Amino acid sequence: MAKSNAKLKYKELADQLFNLFKTGRSVVEVCQKLGISRKSYYKYKREKAYFRDRAEFAEEASEAWHILQGRDAMVGQLKNFDTAIYCFTMKTRFKHRENDDLDRNKEHEAPPLNITFSVAEPKGEIEVTHGS
Repeated sequence: MAKSNAKLKYKELADQLFNLFKTGRSVVEVCQKLGISRKSYYKYKREKAYFRDRAEFAEEASEAWHILQGRDAMVGQLKNFDTAIYCFTMKTRFKHRENDDLDRNKEHEAPPLNITFSVAEPKGEIEVTHGS
């Protein structure tokens, strides 16, 4: 009986994730609202496909909220917006999202560009002047 309660619990929690993340909350904040530890959150994500699917979608909603805040600030819709804090938050919280594929798939990087050139002999006279 306890096992079915645990199964029900993680599904009920999973169904609440989107509404909690959609306003930009972090994993820690969402865990506090759900009454679970961060360790339990990541355990459910690792072991339960139902939870993982909803968690990933919900976490992206949090990132999307932050992106929208930045866009609104750029066009002047938000006042008293601290761009330094915004940049720090985006870099530290969401850095894995933008470059994730490149980091894991180094073979897709372009090879270094090697440029060679040669100087041809001048044709005719060359005049060198010093500009003043």
